[in-house]
Amino acid sequence: MEALRAPVPQYVSEPAGYPIRGHQFDPSYESHADGSVHRWYPDPETIRHLHALHPLLPHIQPERKLNALSGPEIDIIDGNTSQVLYSAAPKKLLVLFLGREVVKKFIRTFAREDNEAWRGAPTEQKVVLESKTTSAAALKILVSWMKRACTFATMQSMKPLRIPNNLFVACSLAKTLEMFRLHRDAYRLDVAITQQFSSERPVFAVEIETMWRCLGEDDKYVYACIRALGQRMSEPRVVDDLKGLSERYPVLWSRLSNPRLNELCKPHFGREWFERMGDRSNGFSHAAPEVGGDGGVAVRPILPSNHRPGLEKASDQSPQVLNPSAPPFTPTYSGNGDWS
Repeated sequence: MEALRAPVPQYVSEPAGYPIRGHQFDPSYESHADGSVHRWYPDPETIRHLHALHPLLPHIQPERKLNALSGPEIDIIDGNTSQVLYSAAPKKLLVLFLGREVVKKFIRTFAREDNEAWRGAPTEQKVVLESKTTSAAALKILVSWMKRACTFATMQSMKPLRIPNNLFVACSLAKTLEMFRLHRDAYRLDVAITQQFSSERPVFAVEIETMWRCLGEDDKYVYACIRALGQRMSEPRVVDDLKGLSERYPVLWSRLSNPRLNELCKPHFGREWFERMGDRSNGFSHAAPEVGGDGGVAVRPILPSNHRPGLEKASDQSPQVLNPSAPPFTPTYSGNGDWS
C-alpha cells in the first residue's frame, strides 16, 4: 500500500485519510491499513460538493479507485439521434466521480432479465444525454481523465483537467461539467474561455460556425463569441474571414454586424433575480420572500442594520411630502445613549 501513496513533490498530495493510532479493526471498504496506522476515508458523497475533481482525489481510497475500473460498462448516447458519444464507460467510474444522484438522473434501462414482466436485474443500461449540452470530444476528455485517475501507473501524477485549445470543445466540456453538477470545474473553464475572448487570440469563422451549429443560437458561449468578434469587425482580415457566413447563416451575420441585435440575445444569468427583488434605490440591502396565507409569496424588504423603528414615517419612501412647510426631521443625540 505504500506504493499507492503520492509523495509530496507530486501533483496529488498525500492521502487525506485520517490517521487513527492505537485503534484495532480489520481493513474494510472504507479504510485501509498502513502499518500500525489505520486511515479512514470519508464517503465521497458527503464531501463531493466541497471539492473539484482534482482536489477530491486524495480523499478517495486507493482500492476504491482501482475497483472503479471493474464491473459493468455502459454506453453514453445522444438522446435525439441515439448516436454513441462514448462507448463502454465503467459504471462504477461514473458513480465514483459524478455521484449516484447524477448518474441515476441520466441512466436508462433498456433490458432486464425478464423483459416481459420487466423484473430482475438490468442487463442493458445506457446514459442518455442531450446533444446541445455535450459532445463526443468533451466526454472523451472527461472519462479519459477519470480512468487515468484510477489507474495504478498514473494515479500519483494526476493534474487538473486540461483546458482544450479548440474553442468549441472547451465550451462543450464546460457545459458537460455543469450538466454533471461539477460546478467548480465548470467555473474554471468559464474563466479560461472568457480570457480567450478578451485576449488577442483570433477567433476564426470555422469556430463560430461550429458553435452556432452545435450549441445553438441561444447559447451563452455563442453570444460571447459573437460579441468578441463584433468588436473586431473593423479589421479587414476579420471581415474577409467572416464573409462566407453572410450567405449560409444570415441570422449569425446580422448579429455579427449589428452589436445591438446581439445584445437582444444576451442570456440572463441566475444572479439577476436577486438584484431585481430589492429596491436598492431606497437603501434596502435585499428582499426576502414571505409566504402569505393564500400560499402566495410576497416580497418583504429587509431594512439596513442601522434602521430604527419609528423613523419610517419621517423617511417616507414615496417622493410625496405629507407637509411641505414642515422642516425636515433631524435626529438629535441626548448624550445618554439615546436618540430623539
